Amino acid sequence: MTLIGVGYRSEVATIIRESMPPIEALEITVDHCIRATLDHRRIFRRLPELCPLYLHGVGLSLGTAQRPDSDYLTDVKQWAQWLGVPWYSEHLAFTKVPGLDHAQLLPLPRTEDTLRILCENIQIVQDRVGLPLVLENISYYFDYVDSEVVESEFLADVCNRTGAGILLDVENLRINSSNHGFDPLAFLAALPPRAVRAIHLAGGCDRHDLAIDTHDRQVSRATLALLAEALRRHEPDVIVIERDQAFEGFGEVIADVERALRIRDEVYTDLPPSAATREALPPRLRVSSTARRALFDRQHSILDYLSNPSVFNSQDPLRGAPGGVCDDHLDRLALLGELVLAKRWEKIKSVLPAACRCVHEHAAHLVREFADVEPPLSPGRRENAQQLHNFIVASAARIEPEYLVDLVRLEHMIASATFSSREREQRSAHALPAAWESLDVRASEDLEILDTAFDLKPVLDGETPATLDRGPLQTVAVIPGVDSARVFWLDSNVAALLVALTEWTTIHATAGEPIQELVRSLAAGQLIEVRPCVSV
Repeated sequence: MTLIGVGYRSEVATIIRESMPPIEALEITVDHCIRATLDHRRIFRRLPELCPLYLHGVGLSLGTAQRPDSDYLTDVKQWAQWLGVPWYSEHLAFTKVPGLDHAQLLPLPRTEDTLRILCENIQIVQDRVGLPLVLENISYYFDYVDSEVVESEFLADVCNRTGAGILLDVENLRINSSNHGFDPLAFLAALPPRAVRAIHLAGGCDRHDLAIDTHDRQVSRATLALLAEALRRHEPDVIVIERDQAFEGFGEVIADVERALRIRDEVYTDLPPSAATREALPPRLRVSSTARRALFDRQHSILDYLSNPSVFNSQDPLRGAPGGVCDDHLDRLALLGELVLAKRWEKIKSVLPAACRCVHEHAAHLVREFADVEPPLSPGRRENAQQLHNFIVASAARIEPEYLVDLVRLEHMIASATFSSREREQRSAHALPAAWESLDVRASEDLEILDTAFDLKPVLDGETPATLDRGPLQTVAVIPGVDSARVFWLDSNVAALLVALTEWTTIHATAGEPIQELVRSLAAGQLIEVRPCVSV
């Protein structure tokens, strides 16, 4: 029986646990596991106790001209074993080349050379991970002039040659049939029998006369109608409803689960069991280095174009467009560049909210200047936030409003300490005795200090003034806490003391009650470490 599940997201973990049933299965994104904090890794390891699990990926970039990253595949294999999954799914797409990573799923030219490269990459993945690979059809907004076959035929050929299964994203099928004008039922009919192992459902929207995949709303009636047609032709193991944004509306996802359950039960009541079998695999294909180089050059030119707003947002965005893209899709490529930039900025805003708010309201030009000189090197939120931090600090002499430089430095310190809080084991420390004659103390190893002439407290609390007047120098201290960073605004004497305490220093109680009280206060805030006196 086909199970109905949802994509697991930590933001709604409690709601998911309370919704079993109707939720019957969970799809786990392996990239979330790999990048998870220590506490979240423990949570992921306990999920097999709840229900059947399925492992999905977004970071492999299966269609990149280079062979798959062996370290990444080692992580995938480890998590697959921990979670006890039957197969591993990824997208039939590319997202990166060395030095550029947009985390945006992009289509492949459907040619014989691409087919050979893709099949070899799939075989590498299946050999390294030790599980069948299941391939997801993506939504795509542009196509290539040299594509030789339609998408369904290409997908079927890949599966027949490699033994890979299919993760049929029905919303992506609806979007592509709308944007590219083909019959979605013909697509379903062209897929190999028994190849569809899973189905994705999600909600999208229309923008600029295009259907867009957004994963932020309820599944449409048109997509549910396509689901019924897909189930009349294929018998997947699981149907997964995806939601990646607007989690406050997660009740809509539960409603979608219930609608999918009704469709499954109605369709399967009327169908006899399938007796279809898969054909034997053909011999493995040989791939030339020339073909991989040609595909790399094409992929690099597309990613480079999408990295440069000065090109795709210019008065003539088609002039700098990469070759090989269908002429009537070039304007869509420019739109995709805008969507990619907005998606990247949302990641950064999740780490540096006050700095991004200041940029948006008072220095919007920096968004495009930053993108032009700092192309994304990684899909991670922290890595992209680090790039914005580096860009603003390096450009300090010309940044307005002036306080933005210190704001991004402070907020980056807070974000780093927060991540550190969640990733490390809590270290035990010597408790400060109620009475003592002498102690060794030093500044906490994790302590970060920033001196600023601006009062940044109101900005961190939500205000976004056009300017801030310079005032007396303030010192801010940031250290990891239990779950988040701890921030202290220090007076000059305390700041000077902490800066001086880089090495273990003996403090005697005979120094007086004010010193004892200061030590107690700093130790309580974990700004200093203490130990029994070992000085001779």
